[in-house]
Amino acid sequence: MHVIGENENNHEEARLSMKTTPFAFICSALIIGILSSEQNVTIAFWSSVSISLLVLGFILHLFRPKENLHYFIYFLFLFAQLGFLNSHIQKTKNTSFTSPQNYTSQCQIIEISSNGKKWNKGIALVKEYKKNTENISNEINEKILFYTDSFSSKNLKEGDLIELKSQIQPILNKGNPGEFNAVSFWKNKGIRALTFFTNLDFNILSRTKSNLKQDIKTNILGEFQKWLPKKHLGMSNALFLGDKSFLNQETRNAFSAAGAMHLLAISGLHIGLFVWIIFSLLRLAPRLFTRRIALLVSLIFVWSYAFLIEFPPSVLRSVLMFSILSIGYSFKGNKNQLNILFFSASILLLYNPMYLLDIGFQLSYSALIGITLCYKPLVDSMKLNNRFIKYTWNISALCLSAQLFTFPLCLFYFHQFPNYFLITNIGVALFSGYVIGLGLLFLLTSKMSIIASLIGILFSFSLTTLTLFVKKIESLPASVSRGFELNIYDLIYLIALCIGLYWFSLKKRKPLSGGVIMLIIALSISAKRFQQITHEHFVLFNTNKFSCAYYDSKNIYFFHDNLKKNKITALLRDYESVFPGSIIISNIGKSNYELRSKTHSIVFNKNNKKMNLAIDNQDYEIIYTQYKQPMKRVKTIGMPWVENTNIRLNKAYFFDF
Repeated sequence: MHVIGENENNHEEARLSMKTTPFAFICSALIIGILSSEQNVTIAFWSSVSISLLVLGFILHLFRPKENLHYFIYFLFLFAQLGFLNSHIQKTKNTSFTSPQNYTSQCQIIEISSNGKKWNKGIALVKEYKKNTENISNEINEKILFYTDSFSSKNLKEGDLIELKSQIQPILNKGNPGEFNAVSFWKNKGIRALTFFTNLDFNILSRTKSNLKQDIKTNILGEFQKWLPKKHLGMSNALFLGDKSFLNQETRNAFSAAGAMHLLAISGLHIGLFVWIIFSLLRLAPRLFTRRIALLVSLIFVWSYAFLIEFPPSVLRSVLMFSILSIGYSFKGNKNQLNILFFSASILLLYNPMYLLDIGFQLSYSALIGITLCYKPLVDSMKLNNRFIKYTWNISALCLSAQLFTFPLCLFYFHQFPNYFLITNIGVALFSGYVIGLGLLFLLTSKMSIIASLIGILFSFSLTTLTLFVKKIESLPASVSRGFELNIYDLIYLIALCIGLYWFSLKKRKPLSGGVIMLIIALSISAKRFQQITHEHFVLFNTNKFSCAYYDSKNIYFFHDNLKKNKITALLRDYESVFPGSIIISNIGKSNYELRSKTHSIVFNKNNKKMNLAIDNQDYEIIYTQYKQPMKRVKTIGMPWVENTNIRLNKAYFFDF
């Protein structure tokens, strides 16, 4: 009798779940449609599935009208169609610049950074272009990525219209191990082509008058430069303007290895603190600002702030969610956070289906789903009386909840896992409130010289403390585990295991089943990593000068032909994330080199301006120019721009041993 009652409760719980979280099903239907379009499902196949779904709904309508399941099928059909068609429309927007060619174009500057680097990044809108070999102009409306020299980046401003003479080419991945997927990243932002230019390549056709948004951003940057030490400009700009271009690579690496990179990307943490600080300040005058008015002003502030920093997906998600939650609590509406979470996701995916493929979007929603589902059960699992221990456990539970559904994505995209993430995030939780609070207070009082100077000192001290803490964690032994390279099936498998862990351990309170799943997760990841780091190979990289590496599972023997130091650093940083080991670098452009292991030999020989490579007694000649005619008896390795060779390095090439 007891079991029957329990089953009835489970059925009732399931029914309540469908009623209280309808947007979970709507969002799922949108995701199915978007992913189907992205996987190039044919229109014919999609139409067949859609018609079958409609037929199923009609049959359920006829034979089981009391269950109302047919309405669920109809909703699934409708939103799956919206997701598929919306994504399909976005995919058909191909770039006009399909191959590298010289163009004369009229471009309007949309974004540009000026951080003192040799090359600075920006985004421009091409309004008109013509090939240099033709006289016909083509009108378009397409964004491109550009890199320009430091002089030009200081001279150009957002809104300027320029005539540009440069080569425009499609954005391509180099195909090197561990490389960031630039094509996917920029495609999700509607950008598929890029160009490089200097101050000699453009003329300014018209200057735009600075608008309020530009003036505010310039003013904020000016206040940071006026009152803060130069070493803190990168952190302050990242925290408040979402501009990470000022951050040095050392700081980026430290925050990434320690598991605190999310602090440098404006997200729910920042927006929540902004709302709380503004609301608390306004409530100091309760007669002037009632709770609803204070809340309304706070929301207006964060929406204005999101507009100021160009509505990045993580900020748009956070502001939308806080607005819905706040309105719900204020007017005693639906307070189901999971439903609100999926509602905001549905709105954003209807607005732009490409958000689904954005890494920030995936990570932020995965973290919030984990917190919504797991935080309360984790906190309730331990009854603590000591305030400090209870507070520490609450923060730990928050971090663990967020990590449960985000760590598969972190392994998939970044190939590494911060082992001390829990310690890092406890520290970040303690520091972040003070850092962001002081930063916001500094900006609000920046025109009051004496107060701004004092708060600027406190703000600088908080940034120094936070940075030192993160770097200390990053410097600990085994602070980060590298060598994870998952495919899409591995990712789905891991996510399914994480859902199973939540379901059995926290939802059903079956610790033994949860423990078994945790063991399976640990063994699966360990086996995958072991397979990766024991993969002995010799790899040729796609670079502008010849470079390669031999990996024996412990060491990375890196060879290069006078490659620049910054390119070596970037290349090895990506490579080491997939194949970790001690790095030994040799410049084969200056001297011959021979490497012998127990089973293999690699010999480099440069004479008569020719570069030769012998791998286990197989000879190759490295070809740099298109016109070189190698001897037929020797196999050839061509640089990325060289055609008709045995091996062409337009992507990395592996010799598996």
